[in-house]
Amino acid sequence: MGQHHEVNLNPFYVWSAQKILSSLAADDFAPRTVQLSEPINIHILYWTARADDDGLIRFQPDIYNRDTVLDAALRVSPPQPAK
Repeated sequence: MGQHHEVNLNPFYVWSAQKILSSLAADDFAPRTVQLSEPINIHILYWTARADDDGLIRFQPDIYNRDTVLDAALRVSPPQPAK
């Protein structure tokens, strides 16, 4: 793995790099709950195409079948502004 940094989950509780690594190394894959002092935004991205280091587009299998829905949505003409 690459560099690891401490994650400040709230002002009173910090997971050290060692704590993160040991949690990731656990083979049980058990869910872990961490109480946060304030809510945080989480963004989950699903990409089936990416540019590699040479700038070439690489396509991955669309295991969740999202590309079909996206393709159909992109083919619809946008609504025209009201006159």
